[in-house]
Amino acid sequence: MARIISITLFLFSLINVAQAAESIRIFAASSMTNVVNNIADTFERQHGVKVVRVFGSSSSLARQIASGAPADVYISANQRWMEYVQKSKDLSSRNITTLASNAIVLVSSDPNIPAFDLTDQKAWSVYLAHSRLVVGQPTSVPLGIYSKQALEKLEVWSSIRKKIAPVHNARVALTLLERKEAKLGIIYKTDALLSDAVTIIGEFPVELHDSIEYPAANISSTQLAKDFLKYLESEYVSNILISYGFLR
Repeated sequence: MARIISITLFLFSLINVAQAAESIRIFAASSMTNVVNNIADTFERQHGVKVVRVFGSSSSLARQIASGAPADVYISANQRWMEYVQKSKDLSSRNITTLASNAIVLVSSDPNIPAFDLTDQKAWSVYLAHSRLVVGQPTSVPLGIYSKQALEKLEVWSSIRKKIAPVHNARVALTLLERKEAKLGIIYKTDALLSDAVTIIGEFPVELHDSIEYPAANISSTQLAKDFLKYLESEYVSNILISYGFLR
């Protein structure tokens, strides 16, 4: 009887290993939610595997991966956090590719707020008099880092910094604006294009901040992760990214 139980347990362990091998975990920046879901759905159908998606701030995901979270692929919203993961996991540059780029825009949830000169401190003061500016956390979240860089270059950061409402990722920023919990916010252009609840009233020139790039890395070095990274470099995925407003 003991031998039968041992054999049964061994067979179950083989089944569990096989099932685990048929899944892949993608940790991706929240601003890539829609496009990654689209891409992952197609990959699942083509390869007959399960793509587990985990979305969040690039900084939070990077720290989780560095602490041992079981990610197979990591897609960051900036190079800084990819470099952090690369160093912590001792990844070769061959395991990393750049998927796309993006832009940041000033949006309004209030139709009464018009486009204005982004260097006009008085205009910022007027429109933020009874509201706050939703931005990513400026010290760690890529969206916030880019936003602070742009506002500093425009020489308005010091005058409005006390009016910001920092959030943990790009999707939270969009959600707060859609709920009209704030009238103004700085979000990714791709997120703004997806929403009917906000209006773009200004776009920040790319020279005002670090390049907004989305590097992707093969973390686990499994064949499935290698296949997914190769898939991300395909023309098919390139067209999907462009359809969502990303630049290739």
